Amino acid sequence: DQVKLAQDYQLAFKTAFEGYLILDTNADWLSDDLLLTTTAIKNNLLNLRVPAENKDLHLSAVIALTEIEQGIESKNLDLVLPNVYKLREIIDNF
Repeated sequence: DQVKLAQDYQLAFKTAFEGYLILDTNADWLSDDLLLTTTAIKNNLLNLRVPAENKDLHLSAVIALTEIEQGIESKNLDLVLPNVYKLREIIDNF
């Protein structure tokens, strides 16, 4: 059932990001904790069944999470922050 799949996906997507990116400006964007959380969320998203109408959004979120991971691992804020803002926009517009 496509309607149920879309509803389940939307709920799982929003739930995956609960508490993520709700950090203050003094947050340590390069911390191991943020890396672990980012990786866990990405893995959760990769395990979801994605409705056709959400494939682009889903792919954009996974790419942003991957780039945040790479930025944290390489201690490169210039890679982390733009993708944090991109991810916030994806989540807000979902």
